[in-house]
Amino acid sequence: MALGLFYAGPYTASYDPAGVAAAVSLGITRQGYFVGVQHRMQNIDESDTYGRTLIEQIYQGTLCTLDMELLEWSLGLRSANPFQTTAMATGAGNLSLGTIGTLGTDSAGIIILTSTAGTPSAAAPATWTATFALIHEDFDLRWLYGPTHRTLPMRFRILPYSSSGVKFFVTT
Repeated sequence: MALGLFYAGPYTASYDPAGVAAAVSLGITRQGYFVGVQHRMQNIDESDTYGRTLIEQIYQGTLCTLDMELLEWSLGLRSANPFQTTAMATGAGNLSLGTIGTLGTDSAGIIILTSTAGTPSAAAPATWTATFALIHEDFDLRWLYGPTHRTLPMRFRILPYSSSGVKFFVTT
């Protein structure tokens, strides 16, 4: 009998950017996909009796992110920036300013992670779907022009949506 319950197995990812006819593959990653969940709290940490001692916290919401390091220069990553047009992989182009005032939910795409059949992760979960995913604000989107393999670290902000309650993502 195994000493614990362990899961491993690769996932593929598709990204369906807003305003594009079809989803595209995000390609191969270095380690996989990291889902981050951060709870926001208001600290009660300043009082006449306890000074700067943290004595209580009040829940103020949740943030969600999806991180990856892409190993391929695919169409998927080139369509991940809905605010600007850019020539990242090949061909002529430019980095131009996007439309100021654009709402994130109007520009966000859908990311679907799908487990690989026949692996222990095939149903743990089988799919992970974020309805509103866009490049994280203030994320330093950068790539190297040089003699080594060009990779692209990515961080997506996952925005919540309303569907039988407020959700960030669903799993099956």
